[in-house]
Amino acid sequence: MTVKSFEQADRNMKYVLSLLKKVNIPTKGSQSTIHNIVLSDNFESHISLEKLVAFLDRDKASYEPEQFPALIFKDNGVCFLIFSTGKMIITGSKTIQQGEERIKEFKDLIKKMK
Repeated sequence: MTVKSFEQADRNMKYVLSLLKKVNIPTKGSQSTIHNIVLSDNFESHISLEKLVAFLDRDKASYEPEQFPALIFKDNGVCFLIFSTGKMIITGSKTIQQGEERIKEFKDLIKKMK
């Protein structure tokens, strides 16, 4: 289920719990926990993924265009999917603030490449 706010996530969780209760499936508690926040960002220009993967730490970055059209970069508990269009998808952060901090750190790192 994709949600755009914590309130919506809480409403959805309560709805699912009510459905489970209706079909006599026992549940424990009713408190939700955020495990993964997905963010998106953009470099606002096309980017050479071949140059980028050569610049980044090989243990953290991979780019295999025959298998997947994005560069995958994993660092500090989050995963970046960077597309040649400059668009990014960031997964794995536990808070919006953590995700935004990782995006800033990554963009600062990329600026050093230029």
